Amino acid sequence: EDGLANVLANVNRTAEHVRERLSRDAWRLFESLRQAPQLRWRVHTAADVVRLLDDLIEKLSAVNGQIQENMTRGYGWRLLESGRRLERSQFLVRVIRELCTREPQAPGSLALLLDLCDSTLTHRSRYQSNPTLTTVLDLMLTDDSNPRGLIFQVESLQRHLATMPRRASDQGLSPAARLLLATHSDLSLADLEKLINVLSKTGLRTHLNRLLNRTEVNLSELQAVLTETYFDPAVVHH
Repeated sequence: EDGLANVLANVNRTAEHVRERLSRDAWRLFESLRQAPQLRWRVHTAADVVRLLDDLIEKLSAVNGQIQENMTRGYGWRLLESGRRLERSQFLVRVIRELCTREPQAPGSLALLLDLCDSTLTHRSRYQSNPTLTTVLDLMLTDDSNPRGLIFQVESLQRHLATMPRRASDQGLSPAARLLLATHSDLSLADLEKLINVLSKTGLRTHLNRLLNRTEVNLSELQAVLTETYFDPAVVHH
């Protein structure tokens, strides 16, 4: 079950198992999420949904702040950060495919993409113009200074996994490092003009769609590799 209420309920159950390791402030934040499974009873209109989600965003941002400020930078923190970067990467691929790979684009799709990726102000300050497909893809795909961009997530994953223990059987680059290197190379070498202007007869941006498909496959394989490497008790590390 991937519904929001179920995910938050699982987070709360996990927090209960490690309550002795949580500060009072952190525990209060998790307590505030305890009612998540009953959220559906509080939502009757679209405005209710917006208010509810805004409230959850504030609480989850506070949880993230606790992690960033109070958690020691050990392997556990790096795994947590890696999971966050991986999930953000997968979300970016899905939302860019949904909003940018078809021509003609739906009105307001670029503004929606920037809003969903929390990059509206970054785009406004950098380009000082209304969003175009060129500026949005530049910011969200290939700009390594944008903390919400795809290549930024990949580089963060590379840094975190470079310090993690390796499987004893790994020689040379680990499987995770190979996947990240391939993904980073694809994004770094992407030709924005071709991504935008190469269209099929049905209006599909074929180069962009292929790039997103390759990236999605690599991220899915990376998720499987990380699960096998760090959550399988039979794997030996060095």
